[in-house]
Amino acid sequence: MGQKISVLLLAGILWMAALPLEAGAAVHFVHKTGYQVRLELDEERRQRRLDEWRLILVNFENKLDEDFEVERTKVGNNQYVDARIADSLNAMLAAAEEEGITIYPISGYRSYSRQVSLYQNKIRRLLKEGYEPVEAVEEAGTVVAVPGTSEHMTGLAVDLVDAGYTLLEEEQENTPGYQWLLQHCMEYGFIVRYPEEKKEITGIIYEPWHFRYVGEEHARVIMHYGLCLEEYLEDPEGYQQQYEEEGKGFR
Repeated sequence: MGQKISVLLLAGILWMAALPLEAGAAVHFVHKTGYQVRLELDEERRQRRLDEWRLILVNFENKLDEDFEVERTKVGNNQYVDARIADSLNAMLAAAEEEGITIYPISGYRSYSRQVSLYQNKIRRLLKEGYEPVEAVEEAGTVVAVPGTSEHMTGLAVDLVDAGYTLLEEEQENTPGYQWLLQHCMEYGFIVRYPEEKKEITGIIYEPWHFRYVGEEHARVIMHYGLCLEEYLEDPEGYQQQYEEEGKGFR
C-alpha cells in the first residue's frame, strides 16, 4: 500500500512539473532554506539599524552623551544639520518658496556646550524675574532643553520660521509658513515635534517652530495620527500597519 502511494505521489509531481508555465507566471510554491530565512531576518535587522539614527529619541529620560558627534553640513541661513537630512530640508524649503512662501531655518545643530550656555542664561533670566531657584530650574527645562536632552544636538532638529514673523513664539502657528509646513512637512520626512496637546508627554512647551526629521515613512504616520515621537515609538510597526490597512500608503 505504501509503495502504491509513493508511486502515485511521484506521478503527481512529474505531471505538475510537465505543465507548461505561462509567460511571466510566478512560481507560488517556494521552499525557503534556513539560510534564506536568516538572510531575510538579517536584512530586516539591517533596515532597523538604518532607521535607528532617524528615530533616535532624545528627552529627559533619554540623554545624549556630552561627546555625541554627527557629521554636519550647512543649509540656508548659515545653519548646520546632520548631513543626511540636508537634501530633504533644502527640498522642503525650495518647495515652499515655489508657492511664494519663504521659510528660514534659524537654529539647527547645537553643541553640548552651546546648550549649557542657553540653559544657564534662561535660569538667570527667570531668577531676575523673581522665580525661586528650584522653580527657575524646573521652568527653564520646559523652555530650553537641559543639556544632553536637546534634539538640536542630534542635527536632526531645526527651528523654522516664516520670513514675515521670525520670533519663536506660539503666534508662529498663524503664519503662512507654519501652515504650509503643517500640510507638507511629512512629505519631506519632518514632523512637528512638540504639539500643544502633547506637552504632558514631551515635557516641552508647544513649539510650532521646532521640526524634527524622522524620514518620510515615519513622518506620514506620525502626522496622520497626531502623535508625538514618544507615542509613536511605543509601537511603530503597529501604527504603520494600521496606516497601510486604512489604505493610506506612503506615496
